[in-house]
Amino acid sequence: MKALESASAILGPDTATDLLMLDMHLVRKDYKACERGLDNVMKVVGEDAGLLHLKGMVAVMDGDAATAGLCLEKAEKVEPHLLGLIDLRIQTLALKHDYAGVVAEVRRIAKGPKGLVITPDMLTEPVWEDFKKSPEFAAWAKTVN
Repeated sequence: MKALESASAILGPDTATDLLMLDMHLVRKDYKACERGLDNVMKVVGEDAGLLHLKGMVAVMDGDAATAGLCLEKAEKVEPHLLGLIDLRIQTLALKHDYAGVVAEVRRIAKGPKGLVITPDMLTEPVWEDFKKSPEFAAWAKTVN
C-alpha cells in the first residue's frame, strides 16, 4: 500500500498512476477518490463506456444514485450494448428504491435476444438488501425458476 500511496508523487499525476491507484481506493472504500481518478483518466482518453460503467458501479457502492444514473446515461450513449450496463442499470434502480423498475428491467432482460435470466441468489451486493425485503422482490422471486 505504501508504494501505491507514493506512486503519484514519484510518477506524477498521469493516467497510469490514476489507474494503479483505483484498487487502493476501492480497498479503502474511498469511493470519491476512485471517481476522481476515473475522471482524470477520462480527461485524457475521453468518455469511455467501460470507464463510465466502472465509475457508475463505484457510485453505487458509495450510495450515490445521481452519479450512478448519470454514468449509466453517458455510457449508454457511448456503447448502448455494453453487457455490464445491465448490472449498473438494475443496481441504480435498486439504489433509487425503484423496485418495480428493477423487476420490470429484469423481466425485460429475460425476454431479450440473449435471454439473460437473473435469479434472486445472484443479488449478493449490499445494494440489494432493501430490495430483498420488499413486496416487489417477494412477488418476483416466486416467478423465477
